[in-house]
Parts: sequence; C-alpha cells; structure tokens
Amino acid sequence: MNYERTFEIKPTVLHIHGTETYYPVFGVGETYQIANDSLLSFSGFAESMIKPQSIQSIGELWYDNAMNIIRSSQIICINGMSLGESDSIWWDFVNQWLNNDSHRRLIIFWYSKKLPKSNSFYERIQTINFVKEKMLYYSNFSKDTIEKIKKRIHVIINTQSVLQVPASQLKIIESDRETELVTV
Repeated sequence: MNYERTFEIKPTVLHIHGTETYYPVFGVGETYQIANDSLLSFSGFAESMIKPQSIQSIGELWYDNAMNIIRSSQIICINGMSLGESDSIWWDFVNQWLNNDSHRRLIIFWYSKKLPKSNSFYERIQTINFVKEKMLYYSNFSKDTIEKIKKRIHVIINTQSVLQVPASQLKIIESDRETELVTV
C-alpha cells in the first residue's frame, strides 16, 4: 500500500565552522588527528587547531545547537563538506541519527570535478555508492544495518540549485518494503 506523507520543511542553515566573515574555523576534529603531538604543548594550539575546542574557546554553541536541530529533524542536507576525517564526529553523529529512526533521510549534495560530462549511468551509480560508503565509513554498524541506512541516503551530484527545490515538490513515498524521497 503506497501513501503520501506530507511534512513541513524549516530550512535552517548551520555554519558549524563559522563563515568567511564570522570566525571561520579550520583544523582537525580530534587530537589523535595531529601527527606531531608535541604541538599540543604550545599555548593556544589546541584552541586554534582542534575544531570543537576552537568553537568552545570563542564562546559559541554551534555544535550544541547543531546537534539539537539534527536530533529533532527528519531530513537533513549536507552541502559543501568533503565527508573527511576531520569532521568524523559529525559523520558518526549523523549515522547514529539515521540509525535511530527509519523515517529519517539524509541528502548529500556532492560536488566532483572528476565526474565526466557524459551521462554514464554506471559512473553516476559508482559516484553515488562512493559517497554513501564514505559517509558510512565512520560508523561501526553491521553490514545489514549499513545496507538499510544506505537506502535512506540520497546523493545529488553537481547541482547548481542546492536547497532550491520548493517544499511542494518534495514527497516521501512509503510502501510496505521501502521508503524513498522523490522530487516531483
């Protein structure tokens, strides 16, 4: 039995690493990612190079606010992120978030210079699978759980209109077997 579920979109753009003009944050996510741990003995190094400490040291609550918003969301979008190790605390958090509720969806807007200009179905599927696997790399889920979660990760490649899909054009179609996010 298919049915349509409507939902409200409350677009909240989170800049968890600041912006170009307001405390841009660069660095790593955790101390183990620093190859030369003697650098940690320098005053101010950790506060300027370890992202969570940088944000805390300037008195911002970006991480706490972001986690609260993510926890209360059914759909989140990731844009402009490499899904790299320096943000692995976020990927682990989002993976747990996805795993905790089968109605949750993750949309990843992925940009790649390497994508061919052709309309190769095979290459597109390979890229989508690469992005999903990269995201789930930061989880410790079983193979079965990973396969279930992969169905709720949607990858949009090299779009020029990130987050410009009108809410009226988003639908979630549910059946007994599977749920998918579609644009109409």
